Amino acid sequence: TEAGLAEAAATLKARLPDLPGPWVGVLVGGTSGSYRLGETEAAALGEALAAFAARHGVSLVVTPSRRTGDANVALLAEALAATPHFLWRGEGDNPLLGIYGCSEAFVVTCDSVNMIGEAAFTGKPILAWPLPGGRAKFRRFHEAMVRHGAMRWFDGSLPRADYAPLDATGLVAEAIRSHLANR
Repeated sequence: TEAGLAEAAATLKARLPDLPGPWVGVLVGGTSGSYRLGETEAAALGEALAAFAARHGVSLVVTPSRRTGDANVALLAEALAATPHFLWRGEGDNPLLGIYGCSEAFVVTCDSVNMIGEAAFTGKPILAWPLPGGRAKFRRFHEAMVRHGAMRWFDGSLPRADYAPLDATGLVAEAIRSHLANR
């Protein structure tokens, strides 16, 4: 909910008082049955993020997933060493909701429908980072997000948001209510 994101944002801001704004949230997935995030991809992502942050004068708030892997997290940390950032390494509470609430935009690896969909709830720009692999269902999802205006593929730019926020949870709940009412 918006109230939940605002509360989480306040908590995260208190946790990172010295990190200059504006913030861009970076949500990193990992290798799955459909995509691969290896050391080559992690290093490229880290280098691109450092250049992106310098170009746009932003700080990065990064959260990896369990699938990211320690070696890839270390590569991201190394690439971002000279960049204003916070990289969550599993210590303390997961800052994901706070990242959704505090960030002006998001860079999200393309392997996670959940992270992209949750970021779309905010109405803020989403830049998808491509990974090797994929399947038709992911391509359809990405194409739909691009058509809606919620997502663009990462190209180093920092676009403005130009879409209506998506509330997938609300849509699913309404579909269930409608289905039950029709029974």
